[in-house]
Amino acid sequence: MISQQIKQEITDALKALNDQNAALRIEGIKQLEKIGISHPQIIGRLQSIIANDSSPDVRLTAQHALDVLQNTQNDNSQNTPLQSQPNVVTPKVDSAIIDILQKQNQILENIQTLILNITEKESEKAYHIRSRIVDVDMSIGSMVVLSFKWLIASIPVGIVIGFLLILLGSCGY
Repeated sequence: MISQQIKQEITDALKALNDQNAALRIEGIKQLEKIGISHPQIIGRLQSIIANDSSPDVRLTAQHALDVLQNTQNDNSQNTPLQSQPNVVTPKVDSAIIDILQKQNQILENIQTLILNITEKESEKAYHIRSRIVDVDMSIGSMVVLSFKWLIASIPVGIVIGFLLILLGSCGY
């Protein structure tokens, strides 16, 4: 059975693997190596770090930890009976590690959703610019041209209003 303290150590180590600081990621990997539980998801996580981490030191540390954990797993399965192995993965350990990893994934998904919402709100603010016209500085010639265009555009409206007045006048109003 896995103790609460070891569960907490695994949780802390897994959290450290997501840190921006390479030194903290290395410490998390070393902590997982020290705990010595070679759960398939921890092995997979270390393999992912080896393949994807930006820091060569982190990748090297993860490779060393992976080698140690895999050797420990092979040694334990070949040489020692199950009752005397302190770090053997049992169904309870499996479920505890799976629970920890699921909680961590849920937290990461929540963080990703929050970041997405924040960036969407910031981009919406950037595209919604409000403006108000305070003054129009226009030459006399431009004003005459604008007035003439306005007059031409209002002719159809005048025709419609005149037609309505004639129509209403013929009805007896």
